[in-house]
Amino acid sequence: MANRSKLFLPVRFNFFVFISIKDITYLFYVFYINFLGATVSWLKGYSPEFLNFLPPEVNHGNINATLSILFLILFTHFFLNIKTMAPQLKKIEIIFFGFNFIGLIINILGFYRIGFYFVMLWVVLFSLPYVLGLGIHAMKKGFRPAGFYIIGFSIFALGDFIFMLHENAILPQNFLTHYSLQMGSSFEAMILSFALANKLNSFKLEKEQT
Repeated sequence: MANRSKLFLPVRFNFFVFISIKDITYLFYVFYINFLGATVSWLKGYSPEFLNFLPPEVNHGNINATLSILFLILFTHFFLNIKTMAPQLKKIEIIFFGFNFIGLIINILGFYRIGFYFVMLWVVLFSLPYVLGLGIHAMKKGFRPAGFYIIGFSIFALGDFIFMLHENAILPQNFLTHYSLQMGSSFEAMILSFALANKLNSFKLEKEQT
């Protein structure tokens, strides 16, 4: 019970931060980071200990990964202000939501093997290049916080790539390959928090100047 209470402390903290800043981008960021953390926890075998209050069919890495991708896309679109910078991508966003929904249904129904390959192919071939491309597009448009976004996301993508190579016995077992996913996601979370702070400060400065 004590561990469960400690687990929800960051959730409460982030909720009050969201109420304070009233920016839905921050809410999507929190959901993305939490589901990403749950995915890493499941992959490393920590879920049975720290998330044992959830049913096994819900506390599954495939479902957490699918939800993390969904909130990553939402966070990316709101953070980079794609609605203004690239309104033509609105239809593509709907396609991404549709594929995430399909992946979620496949895993909820218990087809975890199919769901795993679906999520992996969707992440590697489409989702990661898509959100990284949006970051580069926003930076070219002069949106300065996009630089933090690209750095943070690139570090996570590198950690994820090393992890997959290690899991498929392409890279040897060592400290870097074993903890690459944790390190990549942790650095990404820190850098994205700086990016959010930079964006909020920029908007605040613009309002004051206006």
